[in-house]
Amino acid sequence: MNMRRFWFCGVLLALMNSASGEGLRLSLLPGNEHGWIRVQGGETTNQLITLNASSNLLDWQIIAVSHGSNFTFLDPITPRLSQRFYRFDARPLRTTNDWKNQLQFPSDPFARYQGGAQNWVKFAIPLHDPARVFFADSTRFTFHYDFATARLEPFIGISPEEFERISQRNTNRELVVGSVLYPYRGNEYGIQFVSHDPLPKELVRDLFELVKSTITDAEAQPFYIPTFEQSAGAQAERAYFESNGISLNSAERWAGGDICYSSGWAIGQLKFFAATNVAGAYADGRLSPNDILIVDGVPAELPYVSGLITLTPTTANSHVAILAQSYGVPFVYLVSEAERARVLQLTNREVALQAGDAEGACRGLVVALDPPLDPTVRSNLLARKAVPEVVFAPKESFGEYIAATETLVPADIKYFGGKAANYGVLRRVIPSNSELAIAISFDLWDDFMDQVLTNGRTLRLEISNRLAEFTYPPNVGVLQTRLAGIRTLIRTGTFTTNQQAAVTNALRVFDRKRNIRFRSSTNVEDADSFSGAGLYDSYSGCLADDQDDDAQGPSVCDETEMNERGVFRAIGRVYASFYNSNAFLERLRRGVDENQAGMALLVHHSTPDETELANGVATGFWKRTALQFSGSMVTQTGAVSVANPDGTARPETVSIDVTSNLSPSVQVAEFSSLLPLGAHVMDWQDDYLELGRLLFRVAQGYGSVVTNGPEMKLDFEYKKVTPGRLELKQVRQIPPTPSSNVPPFILNQPMMFVL
Repeated sequence: MNMRRFWFCGVLLALMNSASGEGLRLSLLPGNEHGWIRVQGGETTNQLITLNASSNLLDWQIIAVSHGSNFTFLDPITPRLSQRFYRFDARPLRTTNDWKNQLQFPSDPFARYQGGAQNWVKFAIPLHDPARVFFADSTRFTFHYDFATARLEPFIGISPEEFERISQRNTNRELVVGSVLYPYRGNEYGIQFVSHDPLPKELVRDLFELVKSTITDAEAQPFYIPTFEQSAGAQAERAYFESNGISLNSAERWAGGDICYSSGWAIGQLKFFAATNVAGAYADGRLSPNDILIVDGVPAELPYVSGLITLTPTTANSHVAILAQSYGVPFVYLVSEAERARVLQLTNREVALQAGDAEGACRGLVVALDPPLDPTVRSNLLARKAVPEVVFAPKESFGEYIAATETLVPADIKYFGGKAANYGVLRRVIPSNSELAIAISFDLWDDFMDQVLTNGRTLRLEISNRLAEFTYPPNVGVLQTRLAGIRTLIRTGTFTTNQQAAVTNALRVFDRKRNIRFRSSTNVEDADSFSGAGLYDSYSGCLADDQDDDAQGPSVCDETEMNERGVFRAIGRVYASFYNSNAFLERLRRGVDENQAGMALLVHHSTPDETELANGVATGFWKRTALQFSGSMVTQTGAVSVANPDGTARPETVSIDVTSNLSPSVQVAEFSSLLPLGAHVMDWQDDYLELGRLLFRVAQGYGSVVTNGPEMKLDFEYKKVTPGRLELKQVRQIPPTPSSNVPPFILNQPMMFVL
C-alpha cells in the first residue's frame, strides 16, 4: 500500500509551519481560548487521515481520524504538556471507513435525515479516552449501540444490557453518547447528550466544549439541546451553562415556522396562567370565555376561550387541538423564544391573535390593540364569530338496552351515540384488529334518569331544576359547584334489578375476571358538525366484583385495587361525566336542548397499561373519488398518552399516504423525545405499513356509509398491544373548521381591519 508519513513537533503556544512533498502539509496554529493547540494538515486528494501524537517521539497514539483532503484539529491535551509531537498518515478512503473524529459544517456525509427540523450525526465519547469524539456514519448506524459494539474497543460485542449500564447510568459510566443536530438553515447547530440519568453539569460543560471543537466551522453557533431526560436539570442550571458560554435551546428553534394547531383569529384580553391554575381561574372569573389564554403547557383538558397560545409544544392530534378546530379557536405555539417573551409582556392587555398560513408556513401573530378598539368596531368584529349551531341527531329509543356493535352504522348515533355507532365500521371492516364490543343504548340512560329520588322528583327533573337558571356565559364558579353536586347525585343513583340483569347478561361475552371498559358515547360528539373530543370520561369495571356477594376488596380483576370496582359503579361514573363542566358549558354555549341529548356506552375489554406497547392518534383526509387516504400518525411509546398529552414529551410523527393498491408510503417527520434519536416507537416499517393499510380500509368503510362530500377528515385512535397486535379503538369524522369570515387583520401586513 502506498503510504506517506509526516511528523511535526511543537511546544505549547509555539507557532511553527512546515510543508513539503506533493501537496502535503502539517502546521501548528494558535489555539482557542482554552489553550488547545490547533493542528492543520492534509492532502490534495480525498483521504483517510490519521493524526498521531507523542510527548517523547517514542510512544505514539492516534488522537484523530478525519476524512477528506485536509483537517484542522484542536488538541485538548496540550495545556497539560510541556511539549507535543505530531505526525499523520494519509491513506485511500474506503467504504468501510465509517467513523471519524471530526464533522464538516454546514453538512457532512455522515448526517442522516431526521425529518422535521434537522439532520443528525451520532457520536460516542469513551471516558477512558475523553479527548476524542467518535462520530458514526449515521446513514449506516441507526443506534449508538450498533456503532459502539461494532467499532469501539473495548465495547465490541457487549450485550444491550451491558451497553445501557455503562452509557445510560451515572453509576459505572464508561461512555457518553449523543448527537450533533444540523438545521436546514442558519449558521448554527445543536449538541445533545443521551442518558437516562441526568448528567452532571460539569461533565456536560466539558464534553460540550470537546464536541464543539470537532466541528470544522469555528464560526458556527452551537446550542445545547437537552434530551427529554436532561431537560429539567438543564433548565434548572441555565445560569450555570450561560456563564460558561453555553446557550440552551430546543429543536423547535429550527422549525420552519410557528406551529398552528388550529387556525383562526380572536380579539380579547391576554391572560397568562400556569396549566395547573387554569381551572381555578376559570371558576373564579379571572379567566373568561372572551379572553385569550397563554399557558405554560397544554393539559388534557382546557375550558373554552377565544384564543390559545402555548409556551411549550403539544400534539396536533390532542383532544385540546381537535376541540379548538371544532370551535374555530386559534391555537398556536410560538417557536421563537424572543417572540414568546415579547407576547408575555402583553398580558392583561387587549390583543388581536391570528394563527394561519403565511407563505406556506404557519405563523402566529399577536398584536396589542393600543389604543383600544372603538366599542362599535369591536362589536362588529366579534359579530363575525357567531357561535355555529350544533347539528346533531336527537336521541331516540332503540327499544332494547343492548346491541352488538357489528350491526351498527354511524346513522345509529341517535340510539347509541357517536363512539359506539362508529365502532361498527371497525368491527365489520377489520374484525381481527378491533376488540369485540357491545353497545348500551340511550334507553338505559333514560330509564336510569327516570328513577324517583327521596324528594319525590325524578333524577331528570332534579337535574333540570338545578340547572334551569343558567344562561351563557354563566357564573362559572356557581355552575361548577352545581355540576359537582349533580355528578354526585348520579354516581349514588341505583339501577333496578331488571336493568342489572339485562346488563350482566350482555356482559357474559367478556371475561368476568378481567376489567371491562365502559366508554362514553353521546349524540353530541363525533357528529358531522362537532367533535366533542375529550369532554366526557370512560371508566373500567370488574363484573366479578358485582357477583362475589360481598363489598370487600381487593378487586377480583386487579389485586392492586384495594376496593371493589364493579361494572355498575363504572357505568354511574360515565353517566356522571355527562355533566362535566366543560361538556355542559359547551352544550350551554351552543344552545343544545338537554332533553335531546344523553349518554350511551361502548363496552369492551380494558387494555392494561403494562400490555400497551404503543398508542397513537392518526388524522387525515379520505378522498372518496381518488380512493386515497393521506395524513399523519402520531405515536408514543407505552401508555404515554397522545390524545391527552401532559406536554413534557414530544411524540413521533409519521406522514402516511395510501392509495387503492394498499402500498402505503411513510416518512418520519419527528421522532419521539422519549426514545434515542433515530429509534421508532413501533417496528419500522412493518407496523406503520400495516397500520396505513388498516386506516385506508376503515376510511373506505366509513366513507361508504357516510356520504356527505367527496372528501372528509377522519380521526383514529390506535394501540399496539402485547405480543405485537395493532388495534384500532376509534374512528370519527372531524368537522370542518368553522368559517371565520374575513379575518380582522392579514398576516405579514400592518394591522388592517376589514369591516
